Amino acid sequence: TDVVTRRFRRGNRFCVVQIYRFAKSNGAYGAYTIFREGSSTVVLRGQASSEDDTCISFWKGNVLAKLTTTTEDDEEAKDALGKLADQLVGKIEETASTPLVIKALPSFEKIGGSEKYFMGAEGAHRYINVPFIETLQINQSEGAGHADYQFAAPMAERLGLLVVDYKSSAQAQTVF
Repeated sequence: TDVVTRRFRRGNRFCVVQIYRFAKSNGAYGAYTIFREGSSTVVLRGQASSEDDTCISFWKGNVLAKLTTTTEDDEEAKDALGKLADQLVGKIEETASTPLVIKALPSFEKIGGSEKYFMGAEGAHRYINVPFIETLQINQSEGAGHADYQFAAPMAERLGLLVVDYKSSAQAQTVF
């Protein structure tokens, strides 16, 4: 529903803050799973956060925040982003829980950070490879969760799992 972008400059360095407010917390969570960079962090900000050398992303309530810097290996810029992220997360009052379909994904052998949440077939089609995805009617569902799994024994195999939350068991049966 809203986007705020702010750009900070010091010398040749830039830091950019992007804050997105969604109508539903599931939309903010879905955007977080698509746009996050890096791995989950030790310092948890909001309900979920990730971080690498140039980016901090976090999700809290209906808000997705993404803070980036243009300079790698710049501890001063990284510290500034961290402090700014901590201030932002403190100003966001609403909270939400992770969508149920994401909680339903099995944790055994799941590759951490591979979870994605989709509220439509277009997003799912763009980020995962599932044949005949249009026939799953994700646009008419409550949402869909996807994760990758790595099995070590007896031979190394990788598997993607998609779980769709339909509005009714009748709809799920029809799609099936």
